[in-house]
Amino acid sequence: YPKITGTQLFRILKDRGYTGSINTVRRAIRPLRVSKVKAYKPMQYPAGFQGQVDWAHFPAIKVVGGERKLYLFVMVLSWSRTMFARFTFDQKTDSFLRMHEQAFEYFGGSPKELLYDNLKSAVIQRYKDKVQFNPQLLELSALYGFDLQAAKPYSGNQKGRVERAIRYVR
Repeated sequence: YPKITGTQLFRILKDRGYTGSINTVRRAIRPLRVSKVKAYKPMQYPAGFQGQVDWAHFPAIKVVGGERKLYLFVMVLSWSRTMFARFTFDQKTDSFLRMHEQAFEYFGGSPKELLYDNLKSAVIQRYKDKVQFNPQLLELSALYGFDLQAAKPYSGNQKGRVERAIRYVR
């Protein structure tokens, strides 16, 4: 009976004279359960099609007069895994847009689409599948000719390339 729960099994056993606790039953059946592993299809994109963008937080650094928070802007091209990364002291929109321009200069152009991890610099509001992007980012996308995509919340497999790049820099 693979779908029977520990509580259901405990009630059946109790009706048949079992005097132990429910926790003992749960511990006993835990190794028998087959764990469900969620399968992901590898995401493959042609050259120049997609890039992934994200911010990362790093520990504050000491500067004259105190400490400053440190952030990392990362853009990764999905096909080649070419990475552009720059440290900044803020996550303001103008810094965000300037980092895009520097990344495009570094790459020698922009990909067809950029995938964002619902960061506040890119996604202003989200309701289910409806996404409202930052108007300044929309202007930049029109200027450089790339489409904007927002990753689905809690979907780490969609933005794995940029997450792996951040882990590499750390």
